[in-house]
Amino acid sequence: MIRAESDEVIIDALLRGFDASDRALTTGEIASVDREAAAGGSVTLLERDLHTVRYRVEAAGPVLLVMSEMHIPSGLIATIDGTRVPVHRVNHLLRAVRVDGPATGSGARIVEVSYAPVSVRGGRLLSIGALPIVLLLAGLGFWRNRRELIPKLEEGGGAEEGDVEGATAEDVEEGG
Repeated sequence: MIRAESDEVIIDALLRGFDASDRALTTGEIASVDREAAAGGSVTLLERDLHTVRYRVEAAGPVLLVMSEMHIPSGLIATIDGTRVPVHRVNHLLRAVRVDGPATGSGARIVEVSYAPVSVRGGRLLSIGALPIVLLLAGLGFWRNRRELIPKLEEGGGAEEGDVEGATAEDVEEGG
């Protein structure tokens, strides 16, 4: 991992043919990683859907998992074995997660990165909160209309001649 002083330096290096196959450029702070552990490790894609990717990362020491997906400044949530960790921007536009090696020295870590922007979560909560209000108003409207319609039917003022809609059973039997 190489720390650059600005995005312009990173873009210039990438345009000049920087080999990003085993190194990453960043302007942010990322703890050091073990290049040998990365070379001897493996990554397996476990799941991918519209908003989430999950990987199994096997490495003897700390490594940087660079994903070929665009980094988004807000809304990305990363976890390693269920513990939230930061998502870093590397090579100007890609996302990366620093993964420590397993505590026992062998085994795999599960990395999950989800896209859940505040606007979507807020909209979902607002919709769920508004649903009871909408149902209550619809129920009140139905109850009020029904309350007004029943007296009209009982008085016989609800239907014109030849109009079956709004007629009572007695009206139909009497022919009126």
